Amino acid sequence: MSSEFAAFIDAEPIRVGRLPLFHLTDGHTFRQILGSDTLEPRPCSVYGEDLLYFFYGRPSYRVNSDVGAAKLLSCLPVCFILAGDDVEDCRRMMPFDSGAFSAGLFSPAVFARIHRDDFQLTPRMESAQRLVSKFYESNGDYFWGRPKPAVSIPALQFEAEAYQELVQSRAAATFDDRCSALEVQLHESYPLADGTVLAVIAPEPLLIEPVVKEAIGVRWRAQGIPYDFTRMKAVEYTSVIFHLAVRLLEDGGYL
Repeated sequence: MSSEFAAFIDAEPIRVGRLPLFHLTDGHTFRQILGSDTLEPRPCSVYGEDLLYFFYGRPSYRVNSDVGAAKLLSCLPVCFILAGDDVEDCRRMMPFDSGAFSAGLFSPAVFARIHRDDFQLTPRMESAQRLVSKFYESNGDYFWGRPKPAVSIPALQFEAEAYQELVQSRAAATFDDRCSALEVQLHESYPLADGTVLAVIAPEPLLIEPVVKEAIGVRWRAQGIPYDFTRMKAVEYTSVIFHLAVRLLEDGGYL
């Protein structure tokens, strides 16, 4: 489907390079992925179909946000940083976390009669670059959630107005940085191989396991980036993963 917002973004020239895709999971699911070398779609209660989710350009997903403090490797975050060069078309692309929108977390920035699908972008990867070009000065500003102070928006572009209100909000609210993280949905599996995986960020004990070293270093030809951990909630490692990811992106010339 097309939308007023998609047409608004499609008209924007591309001024920034393409960023990698981020997929976050936990240690338990990571073990399953090691056996298949594939990221698989899973049932999605928001859209009622099997989907594989990514965030474009930054690791915004909060793993096991409903789990209390623990020191169990099975529930700690594992972050895949994927080149994404083999992805052009996708099932859907949204300018924010669609689940958070469906749960009503973006009110009152978004008028209640504006539907989630009114924000759906043209499902091609270039739409992400066009949106970043429109609302941010650079990929670095997008990564850290620093939008342009002002964007010219026609009076009838209600979705663009609401999106600008979301990304510029500085006040305490029920939503986090996922309000501005581009969401990419696939309905097919994504193979992990040499050339598709840039890096895997994970707790150090996982990365030194022989089967993990073989998968990341030999089969995927990727970089393993460790982080230390203690007894904290899984979501508290989000900032750690952000800072490790930004180093990789800067070294790779993405930012």
